[in-house]
Amino acid sequence: MELSSYVDANRAIALNQDESHPVANLFITGPQYELRSDADDQLVIVFPFKEKVKIQGIRCITPQNDTRPVRIKLFINNSNLDFSDCEARNGDFEATLADTDTTTDSKPLALRVAKFTSVDTITLFIENSTGGEISAISKVEFFGQVMMGTNMNELKKVG
Repeated sequence: MELSSYVDANRAIALNQDESHPVANLFITGPQYELRSDADDQLVIVFPFKEKVKIQGIRCITPQNDTRPVRIKLFINNSNLDFSDCEARNGDFEATLADTDTTTDSKPLALRVAKFTSVDTITLFIENSTGGEISAISKVEFFGQVMMGTNMNELKKVG
């Protein structure tokens, strides 16, 4: 099952985004809409989910040019990472993307389900692009299932 409807788009953030191509573009359909980096080709994107999910796969759809991300890391349930943290830590999933991995027809990258079982946020770190000054991404799709009964918007802080 594709989980886009469970991503809380209003709470998604991106560090180093080009303000004219913001993270909100990831949630709009169309090839002209994309998230782009600003100062260099690195991006940190936080995807909060409305409910806890079990993620089995991810697909990053990107332009097929020198802005295509190459090296990515995923971090589970850690929404406060900055660039130094992402560079220094091993991701819960890491991949080098080929151009065949980043189209709408690409097979999703398989994730270790045991590790991605109770996810409320995913942080995606784009480490670099194929050689451009910036990175660009059109859409990120998560595949898996919803862990029923865990609407994160209904949780109340105790104390």
